[in-house]
Amino acid sequence: MSILILVGATADSFSLDLSGTAIPDLRAVLLPLGSVIATEQTPPSPLLGSDQQPLLALGGTLFSWGSPATNSPTMGYPSVWLAVSVSPNLILGGNLAGFNWLDDNIQSIGPFISTSWGNNQKFINTSFNIHHLKGPDDFHLRDIALSLSQTIKYPKWLFAVGYTAHFMQFKVHVKEPQSYQTIKNIDRGLFRLSAYRRLGKSLQIGDELYLSTKSVMTNLVLLLYF
Repeated sequence: MSILILVGATADSFSLDLSGTAIPDLRAVLLPLGSVIATEQTPPSPLLGSDQQPLLALGGTLFSWGSPATNSPTMGYPSVWLAVSVSPNLILGGNLAGFNWLDDNIQSIGPFISTSWGNNQKFINTSFNIHHLKGPDDFHLRDIALSLSQTIKYPKWLFAVGYTAHFMQFKVHVKEPQSYQTIKNIDRGLFRLSAYRRLGKSLQIGDELYLSTKSVMTNLVLLLYF
């Protein structure tokens, strides 16, 4: 079992409510929102490659913190991760979230697949995941992401560095004060630095730092394997 604790932040105008936002202003409003969502929907590093075979991990995202070009912090949304190894270098998993976030109900779901090559102490892995976020009154989000990372393991430590490209499509359907529908495509690239320490045989704790233009996000992670 793995429990993932994340943190995310926002601006004063950071909201899932797009009513009153004109079409030319949508990108500026959706960009910081997309930064937080992209971080929440990136699979945690330890679930992308493991020397523990067979691997079965269950994760829960509790909260997140960061600064995506914003002023006032806000809690991220909880979610659940599941990962299972189907071969020594292939992992399948998925994400599920359902919560009241920023005064709106959201549901997020999506699978991921990860493959790695190298040895048990040093390996490279690449992953692909698709997420759909529904629930907000004013938009639906589809996020397609590709990741490449390098992981180094020691007896008690794990370090990883990587890059994730998110290709997000917001289907906007604002009803007030003037009704309109449009699609906004927003791409976000996230550099990730990860560090974990193993505590015993099944417990692991660490931190993940995400960096992008005008955005810094940090995630505190607690993992329990079984």
